[in-house]
Amino acid sequence: MMHDLEEIKIAINNGSYSESKKYLINIIKKDSNNFEALYLLGICQESIADYSSSIKTYKKLLKQDNYPTVNNRLGKIYLKINKFKLAKKHLEQSLAINSKAPDIQNTLGVVLVYLQQESLAINYFKEALNLNNNFVDPIYNLLEIYEKSNDFENLKKLVLKNYKIFPKNKIILFYYADIIEKNGNLKKACNILNQISFDSENREWEVKKEYKLGDIYHKLNQYNKAFKAYEKANQITLKNINNSHFKNNIFIKELDRYLLNFPTKFNKINITKKFSFDLFFLVGFPRSGTTLLDTILSSHLSVKVIEEQPLIENVFKRLKTNVLKDISKDNVEQAHDLYLDELKKIINIKSVNQKVLIDKLPLNLVKIKIIHQLFPSAKFIFAIRHPFDCILSSFFQNFTLNTAMINFLDLDRTAYVYDRVMQIWKNCDDINKDKIHFIKYEDVTNDFDQTIKKLIIFLNLKWDKNIEFFYKTARKKKRIRTPSYRQVISPIYKSSNFKYLKYEMKLKNIKPLIDKWVKYFNY
Repeated sequence: MMHDLEEIKIAINNGSYSESKKYLINIIKKDSNNFEALYLLGICQESIADYSSSIKTYKKLLKQDNYPTVNNRLGKIYLKINKFKLAKKHLEQSLAINSKAPDIQNTLGVVLVYLQQESLAINYFKEALNLNNNFVDPIYNLLEIYEKSNDFENLKKLVLKNYKIFPKNKIILFYYADIIEKNGNLKKACNILNQISFDSENREWEVKKEYKLGDIYHKLNQYNKAFKAYEKANQITLKNINNSHFKNNIFIKELDRYLLNFPTKFNKINITKKFSFDLFFLVGFPRSGTTLLDTILSSHLSVKVIEEQPLIENVFKRLKTNVLKDISKDNVEQAHDLYLDELKKIINIKSVNQKVLIDKLPLNLVKIKIIHQLFPSAKFIFAIRHPFDCILSSFFQNFTLNTAMINFLDLDRTAYVYDRVMQIWKNCDDINKDKIHFIKYEDVTNDFDQTIKKLIIFLNLKWDKNIEFFYKTARKKKRIRTPSYRQVISPIYKSSNFKYLKYEMKLKNIKPLIDKWVKYFNY
């Protein structure tokens, strides 16, 4: 039995959170404003992931005073539960009282990254380092931002500086190998990476390392080693996720539902509502060149691309109807208003008046028929790439996992998803072809000017000289938020065309399933 707060503190330090919580509740019953007991209770609740109770406890403390430690803990909880604006609010309140805390500076920087305010986040990470130059977390965070915002000069400076200070730090060594690779010394980069083992201590970094090794082995023309590295990365991830998310996959069930219940025909509905912009949807299987097209089109002054936002998914959720069965004129007009409502959450609508708005989310491809019914004036850009290249590139890619991307951790499953997605697309053959522009990745790389000019005509726009140097525009972006960010900041290259030919032996099991799509898309 614990008799006082000192004994409870010892128990908490030993991990006895549930038992400590009981004694703390008894103390608080007798003294409801006991700061120390309330604070320790909040820690116990937080430690057993009872975040809602912990938030209530900490808020009760804030009524007594604006304690920086309490605001800090609240900020971190809100970060854990993805309530980033609230996290920002409490961390800023904590810093207002205690600006010399590097941990708070760093955490606020992380929150700002999630809020897509990277340039501001950099300042907080730098300040955290100024306060404690042995604090490695802000170094890691800065390195990641510099890498993904294409700021290679600052990346290189930070890596080389900290490589001297922390020569055995594995994450800094990883980035050092990245710098060596960029300088063209592939074998040395490969040797450095092979000497690093994150193993169980940090599986996420072990996965990143294997993907990086796969990329380097491919450049070295060592294709068997490349495939094994990518495969190992995926197997590590598969072992460390909830197996049911893969086996009983929600996205697969959604594909099956679309195939079984897909409407064969919709009624033609005349609508009066119109957008103040021309709406296009950029769709395709992942790794089919949608990010390249997004980047090219974004360089046109009359185009606004919305990248990877679940606008349509949110509209479907808010519509009061079964989108697979019953769509009325009222639903179509409601969908118009809901789409605008969702759009207003991320952009200023006035900024796209009389412009072309492109909603880019590749796997909206499976919803294309319903989108066509709900938005009859909208048109579609369908990005196509050789089926085996799409499948292999998806298997080789370190995606942020969601219910769809988790399937790409297995090559056979990736092929299965490709087949299902294209079966759904085939059911959409009755959509007027003047509503859809098909564009092959290989045509973009082989004959850029003519291929993109046809696309610009489809968008009913005039040619913009900026398109010819789209990669320069891409470099100025704060961040390209897809896995293809490195590819699209360079001039067009053809080295990814028919990449699958290097790995044909690895693809023989999926060949019978996919060959029909090679023929269908005229490859």
